[in-house]
Amino acid sequence: MTGLIANHLWQSTIFGGLTALAVLALRRNRAAVRYRLWQIASLKFLVPFALLTAGGSRLSWRVAGAASPTLTSVIEIASAPFAQPAVRTAASSAGTLLTSVVPAALVAVWAAGFGVTLLTWAIRWRRMTHVIRSAPTLEGGREVERLRALEHAAGVTYRLRLVVADSLFEPGVFGVLRPVLVWPRTLSDHLSDTQIDAVLVHELAHVRRRDNLAAAVHMFVEAVYWFHPMVWWIGGRLLDERERACDADVVEQGSDAETYADSILTICRCYLESPLACIAGVTGEDLKRRIEGIMQNDPGTALAAPRKLMLAAAAVAIIAGPVGFGVLTSGRVSAQAADTLGPPFARVSVTSHDPADDKAYPFEMEGDRFIVRNVRLRNLIFNAYQLRPPQLVGGPGWVNAERVDIDARTTPGATNAEKWAMVRRLLADEFKLRLTREIRQVPQYALVFARADRTLGPQLRESLCTGKDTTPLGPTSPAQRPEIRCGMAKGSPNGMMAARFVTMDDWAIGGLGPMLGRLVQNETGLAGHFDLDVMWPPDSRPPGPQAAGVGPATLTAIEEQLGLKVEERTGNVDVFVIEDIQRRRMQN
Repeated sequence: MTGLIANHLWQSTIFGGLTALAVLALRRNRAAVRYRLWQIASLKFLVPFALLTAGGSRLSWRVAGAASPTLTSVIEIASAPFAQPAVRTAASSAGTLLTSVVPAALVAVWAAGFGVTLLTWAIRWRRMTHVIRSAPTLEGGREVERLRALEHAAGVTYRLRLVVADSLFEPGVFGVLRPVLVWPRTLSDHLSDTQIDAVLVHELAHVRRRDNLAAAVHMFVEAVYWFHPMVWWIGGRLLDERERACDADVVEQGSDAETYADSILTICRCYLESPLACIAGVTGEDLKRRIEGIMQNDPGTALAAPRKLMLAAAAVAIIAGPVGFGVLTSGRVSAQAADTLGPPFARVSVTSHDPADDKAYPFEMEGDRFIVRNVRLRNLIFNAYQLRPPQLVGGPGWVNAERVDIDARTTPGATNAEKWAMVRRLLADEFKLRLTREIRQVPQYALVFARADRTLGPQLRESLCTGKDTTPLGPTSPAQRPEIRCGMAKGSPNGMMAARFVTMDDWAIGGLGPMLGRLVQNETGLAGHFDLDVMWPPDSRPPGPQAAGVGPATLTAIEEQLGLKVEERTGNVDVFVIEDIQRRRMQN
């Protein structure tokens, strides 16, 4: 989750910087264009690219070939530089502290800032609401008459209510859904009729373009990202360009530039600026620059066709880029691509296993042999593609229950990796297996030290083995448990785990992960090979024959006996989805 937030902040910051460059390039054009660009930059903070990418992954088509891994890897690095790898091999006790205590502290600090920001604006909003509720509605007079005439000329269909307030704040439009024009009681005494018209045209421009709604949205952005300087800077740019766009509307609709500028200066001398950005008033940031722009009577040039095309292309790229990336990464690798499948076996026999035989048999892969007995089809897929839970999803229920025997011969000298490639070919040819690979955010575990002093438990020790025992292993059964040999790990959810001459990486991924039903990342930083034994009460497993994971007694035993513990994580994982598989008729 931390990585996702960091990526979103990084992407939104870069997007804001690119918007600033676009605004600079359009400085000679109309302020309304630049205002819309800043609105888009504000909205980007509310719309992570990850949402568009996820949408693209759901819309993606399934392809037989694979998208370029180099291209997608480069895009992944560029778009998500803070993504955590699926498996990490080193961590320290300080790193564990950072991943547990610091995020909680950061969330608390963020929540405090978020609450203070909202509370401050809520107090100001309440004060303005009180002023308006206590102010009488003006039903007649020159201000109302001019307002109704100008509404019709400006194309505003909503009849704006005008209230007269005993307030020192400037005139402004308050409210989002049903805006109200707040008019200081003494303002008309300081302005001529033509100046009143200019101020009213300015306020109607805010209403017509729904500026208060845009300002309220950005106020929410500022509350959520109160710690980010760019959102406050964007807020200033929005206010500046908003007022300059309204100034251009006033002058274009026939108001004298000098008269309008004088009315703004008069209001600035007599009244205070509105306390909230979502109250569209008359004054604003950089008053000197605004007055100069009004007196020059230069609203800016309209966008030429090339610049319109450039902005349209950029808008398409902003949306289509993440969506297209989702399409590429969702179906970018087909498990049946030519480079993942080996040649067919020289000779192969696939039969259903005798259900009366419940023995567990090891894989036999010596010489030119490949023999497996009593193996579930899903487990065969797991081994063929070197997957770990929860990397294989989908498929009909019989894939979990179907047990097969395979007796195959390869060409002389074939390596184990080449034999597994032949198994992938067998699955594709015999069972019509079709997989696609996606990147998903899935729950994981991290293996860390249980104690602050990093001491190990009594049942975890440096290995006494000098290497892996590669002697062929005969058949085993539940009634005759084999010894734990060097290089072997085994376990049962009903009460035990043991390993000899294993690294923490291998045990976390290959031993503990299948037991817990999730990927486990080794964050202990322990190097070398270890022996371990863990025992716990057999009744601690959750109820049900297919229950995932283990009970609390298992986790307690790992902590007490090994000095290690597992912590919740979420991270990106390559997940293989069974798109299609067909049940074949097999002989016993």
